[in-house]
Amino acid sequence: MRETDLKKEELDLFRDILAHKRHALQNHIAELTRQIKSPAVQGSLPGIDAVTDQAAQRRLEQLRAEREEKQAELDRITRALSALRSPQQVPFVWDIAFVEIFEGEKKGFDIVIGNPPYVRQEMIAPPALDPNDFGGETSDRWKEQKKAYKAKLQESVAAAWPRFFCYSLSSEKFRKLDGKSDLYIYFYLHGLALLNPQGSFCFITSNSWLDVGYGADLQEFLLKHSHVKFILDNERKRSFAQADVNTIIALLAPPGNRRESGLDQTARFVMFKVPFEEVLSADTFKALEAASERQSTDRWRITVRSQRDLFEEGLAREEDDKAAPAGKKSRGPLIKTARYEGNKWGGKYLRAPDIFFTILEKGRGKLVRLGDIAEVRFGIKTGANEFFYLDEEKIRQWRIEPEFLKPVIKSPRECRSIVIKPEDLKYKIFM
Repeated sequence: MRETDLKKEELDLFRDILAHKRHALQNHIAELTRQIKSPAVQGSLPGIDAVTDQAAQRRLEQLRAEREEKQAELDRITRALSALRSPQQVPFVWDIAFVEIFEGEKKGFDIVIGNPPYVRQEMIAPPALDPNDFGGETSDRWKEQKKAYKAKLQESVAAAWPRFFCYSLSSEKFRKLDGKSDLYIYFYLHGLALLNPQGSFCFITSNSWLDVGYGADLQEFLLKHSHVKFILDNERKRSFAQADVNTIIALLAPPGNRRESGLDQTARFVMFKVPFEEVLSADTFKALEAASERQSTDRWRITVRSQRDLFEEGLAREEDDKAAPAGKKSRGPLIKTARYEGNKWGGKYLRAPDIFFTILEKGRGKLVRLGDIAEVRFGIKTGANEFFYLDEEKIRQWRIEPEFLKPVIKSPRECRSIVIKPEDLKYKIFM
């Protein structure tokens, strides 16, 4: 069979699936409408008492909300069906491309393993479009395309995990993934959705989500709904020697969307002191899995933390009184609200030496967070590191005078000791 014939069959299959879904939704909506108009639900039957009437009203509200959601889904299916006119418009859908996996007994893959692309938020753009067709990279039209594409990405992960993101087809309001998120964060959430309940997840990615603000959403999701089996790092050897980024390996369990069972799990953070190839043995990982507290050997260091403790450490507590108008006190008892703002998993649990935890223990009750006594914030971020961080080749190529250059530490891995020698640094910053 020719490829064009296969594409046409695929198009017909998609249209049949959507048409079947549309027909089922129409029947469901008709049944909901029939129930809503039923005298028993309307509470219009004679002899109904107040309690029964209240129950009928609650039932009526539930049916109307369900009908509204199904109608929104029907509208989306109808729009998709009308847009699907040529084989080139057929989307990739995991459930159809791997129907034997998702419709079989397993309901997902046994393992998802990958190294997704690292793309900073300001560089995320629709891959099928050319910026030159919209006036170039800096044009307002192209920026609007990028904004719309990111909104679709945010909705896609919300649809994959509706409970966590408070997502519903009948409402445009839902919790959105941090707009500053690197593209690989979206891959985490979509990749986890492909697992079966007994599956395993392994990603090699940048370590930035462990410490920066946009990693908070992924941290909270994993703590509540997954099991952070291992976060692995190596202080001796990078996973990718040529890559200009520090990476970690994340080993995670399949998430559950309904319950926050992850809070009952234990997370393990491991820093290897020798190259990975020297510790690749079952005995190593058996010892790491058996660890119940922070331990250190000549080959690795592990920090073991309850996921519930990690979650509570990342909460930002705000007193409601702070939101009260000036000169007015809130009535009643002081109520504290909390939201998860993230934690420095990499800095604290992977890279921090033993003395860090000794100081924390001995200084318990005496130490305060810097943010509690001073304003701590980032400087201006340009998103143009390749312009400001220059190596010798770029300096020669651009003929930049020495007075405009200063040695800079781009990564702690460049420092061979606690004494910083400018000649050991690879980059200079253009000032």
